[in-house]
Amino acid sequence: MLNSEKTIEGFGGTVEDSDRDFVQSLERGLEVVRSFNEDHPRQTLSEVALSTGYSRAACRRLLHTLITLGYVGVDNRKFFLQPRVLEIGYSFLSSLPFRTIVEPFIEDLSDKVKESVSVSVLDGADIVFPVAGSVGLGSIAAAKQAGAGHSVMWVDSNGCVSDKADCSWFVGTVAKGVEPSVKAAILSAAKGTFKAGTYVGTLKNSGTALEYGGVSVPAALKAKIAKAKAGVIAGTISVNPNKYPAS
Repeated sequence: MLNSEKTIEGFGGTVEDSDRDFVQSLERGLEVVRSFNEDHPRQTLSEVALSTGYSRAACRRLLHTLITLGYVGVDNRKFFLQPRVLEIGYSFLSSLPFRTIVEPFIEDLSDKVKESVSVSVLDGADIVFPVAGSVGLGSIAAAKQAGAGHSVMWVDSNGCVSDKADCSWFVGTVAKGVEPSVKAAILSAAKGTFKAGTYVGTLKNSGTALEYGGVSVPAALKAKIAKAKAGVIAGTISVNPNKYPAS
């Protein structure tokens, strides 16, 4: 593991020791960005102020700047992060000199030990995984080694499309319905009705789906899965892990 550097050349000490050169407005802007998360994907001005502890006036200026730069969007007084925020994280990943060096080695190791392999970087109390091996291919190799009766559940795109040669090992794929969401966005943009915001893929809007693979699944099991799917869409089966079934 690699420790992240804290000393900045020319400052003669750590970032914490260099208060004179510390840009508080930058800190506040980043804090506003970090206030958006899974629980708070869209926030009002008051909610951003509450999350960050800054005044509404300060948050208004910071959000205006972030909107102008393309990092934040707003719709009906609700603020949300724009995809451009990913550029910040990608700058870190693309600047890592060891990424292209270690990737072939961890993929080779993953294939040999039949386990997922990653290179992690310490960032304070957090651990960042900038490089990961071909985890899925390692799972397929493990299933083959285990023999008959073992199969693989794929994710994202249909396994039989991503890896046609190993289709017979896929019992199914929990797929991301990217096509329906992109199609809907394009059509709404063409009609002039497109509204920016957070898209959540569900079974109801085809944003996610279970696609069967090359492993034979009994008809009775498929019927049970179809019934469960209908229940989730209707709301009679909750997707909240703390509330099964929905009342």
